[in-house]
Amino acid sequence: MLQLLRLLSASTEPLNYTEIRRAIAPLPVDLERARAEKLVWAGDYLPSTYTITEAGRARLAELEAEERVIEALKDGPLNFPAFFAKLGDSSAIGDAVGRLEKTGKVVIERGINGMIYFFRLATPELPEAAVLDLQADMRSEEHTSELQSPCNLVC
Repeated sequence: MLQLLRLLSASTEPLNYTEIRRAIAPLPVDLERARAEKLVWAGDYLPSTYTITEAGRARLAELEAEERVIEALKDGPLNFPAFFAKLGDSSAIGDAVGRLEKTGKVVIERGINGMIYFFRLATPELPEAAVLDLQADMRSEEHTSELQSPCNLVC
C-alpha cells in the first residue's frame, strides 16, 4: 500500500492502470483495497485513471511515520529520551507508536508506575539482560531527576 500511495502522491497527473502496473510489478491487490477504502480515486474513463485522495495522503503520512518508527527500532530498543531524540517529538510519531503497539509490531515496556522505559520491536525477543540494562538506565535517570528537583534539594 505504501508503494502505491507514494507513486500516486508523487505524480502530478492521474496514472492509468498500465502505468501503475509498470511502476509496481507485480501489481499488488492494494489498488483495489485502496479504492475500496477511498484512498485513491478511479476515473470513469477506460482505462481507468487513478489519483490519490486527501484520505490517501493522510494514510500515506501515517504509513510513513510507522515506517520511521520501525526503522529506528531495527537496531535495537531505545529508551524514551533516545527514541524521541532520534525521531523528533511529534504527534504523528506518537500516534504511529500507538497504532504499532495495537497491532503488536512494537512493544512499549513500562515500569510499575506506568512510566515508559523503552520501545522495541515485538520480534525478535529481546534478551532478558538487555531489558534489565535498559530498565536500570531509566531508573538511574528517574533517580537523578528526583534528586535534582527543588523539593529534594539538600543544602
